[in-house]
Amino acid sequence: MPKIDQVASMATDQLLAKSNGGKQTEDQSSLDFPSLVEKGIDRLNSKMSQADRLAAELAAGKELDIPQVMIAISKADISFKMFVQMRNKALSAYEEIMRLQF
Repeated sequence: MPKIDQVASMATDQLLAKSNGGKQTEDQSSLDFPSLVEKGIDRLNSKMSQADRLAAELAAGKELDIPQVMIAISKADISFKMFVQMRNKALSAYEEIMRLQF
């Protein structure tokens, strides 16, 4: 079973590859965990704002493609649930580290 630091390193590498379009750059050291979390929160906020806007427009009577509105709402919901689970895992890891005795 891989260690936590190996998993974190692999996850960071995957996130960096996605954010760079699969290209490795020299400034990867400037991207740290807090900035990655901030980008993730910004993307989540964007998806939720778009879903809210589309739902409000649909409720106001504007003619929109209902399946597209439902897809946007579902994407925002899934993204939020994933963010909550990531938070739960991070909190669990923090609690586990705090239980360690040196």
